[in-house]
Amino acid sequence: MKIEMKKITLFTFLLLSGAAYSSDEISSSQNLRFDMSKAKLMIRTGREYQAQNILTNLQAKYPKNTNILALLADVENQSGRWINASSYLFEASSIDKDNQSFSKYRNEIIKYNKQYISLGFENETRESSDIKRSYLSFEYDLSPFREYIGANIERREYDIESIRRLSDGALLAASGEVEKGELFYKKEFNDGDIAQTSLYLEESSIGAGAKYKIWNVKGSTVFAVDINEPYWDYLEGLDADGTIDRLSVKQDLRIIPRTKSNLTLSLNRYNLEDESNLASSLKAQLSVRYDLSRFNFFSTLMGDGAAINLGYSVDAEYPFKVVTKTDLNGVIFEPLPLNSREVHTADIYISKEFTKDLRAGAYIGYSKDRLGGKSPSFALSANYALNDDVDVVFDAKRYVDLQNTSSKTDILGVNLKWRY
Repeated sequence: MKIEMKKITLFTFLLLSGAAYSSDEISSSQNLRFDMSKAKLMIRTGREYQAQNILTNLQAKYPKNTNILALLADVENQSGRWINASSYLFEASSIDKDNQSFSKYRNEIIKYNKQYISLGFENETRESSDIKRSYLSFEYDLSPFREYIGANIERREYDIESIRRLSDGALLAASGEVEKGELFYKKEFNDGDIAQTSLYLEESSIGAGAKYKIWNVKGSTVFAVDINEPYWDYLEGLDADGTIDRLSVKQDLRIIPRTKSNLTLSLNRYNLEDESNLASSLKAQLSVRYDLSRFNFFSTLMGDGAAINLGYSVDAEYPFKVVTKTDLNGVIFEPLPLNSREVHTADIYISKEFTKDLRAGAYIGYSKDRLGGKSPSFALSANYALNDDVDVVFDAKRYVDLQNTSSKTDILGVNLKWRY
């Protein structure tokens, strides 16, 4: 699990501490004071959708109340709609020009979410293969807060002990290098919805994709379609120009206090070189994470800046079709050996902010494939801010190999991200 520096919830802190209150406005109404306290408590306990309903009604009654605007900004930012949060903070700073907190934290939110350049390296070791992955990603603002272009470029060097050649099924060792790229255009709308189109490039293929993200107060829904996208999660794809055609929908939900959950369903068709639909499947991925209260025993024991959460996930794939061929010796084989799996994982994740620049985390879990193997999993990660604009992240993790759930995958990686 990769950790990030703590998401900005600056105005919740300010308002809870009393630093941002306008006493004239608050004292004008007992009901206002009660509703504000109720909304702040809901934000603290992860019930942003309920808090937003209260705050939206309050804003209609008190449109110039900067505390309401600040809380609305906090709700929007925690829900991922940072552009809306920025708008609320800009309105608050226009009303109360003497309070520099609104402008200061608006600038921090913008910087945290704006354009970036990211590069990294990973070394992945499986039971019968070694893969070195390097990548570069960037995003550039075409217009303030609304339109972006970007690219994701990836290169992998692989060394596989034994794999079947697509043309004749011969078992051979394989090694080589592959590169792929994605060029994308993204637009964010006033209501927080996001549309993106992508062009996929690989040495022997061109593909395209599109997705649309719909925000609502209880979460978000993402619809996506990808045609001929380079796909290397299976070793056969690395050595034979693997691509995927995919139709997917992802639903994020935040309806239970301190709980984040998402479910992704996709229909997949796998291709190798110039042979299409060598396998097809339904894939289902479920993730549920519960953030324990910061006042629980473990977090209190670890001190300020500590966080702990519990997780449960399912990664399942059920093939509809897997093409078979016959090799030169008359043995039947599958060019893309897609097996059914249903991997259930339970885990605990602990992180702590040691300084304002350093946050580290540890993850430990156990995975069991109902249709195959089992394995413990763990991860260690550290995020260090070199300065206000540059973060470096170090990762070490082990988890069950989804292509062969009786074995494990180990990854060591480093990532550098510059926001500008």
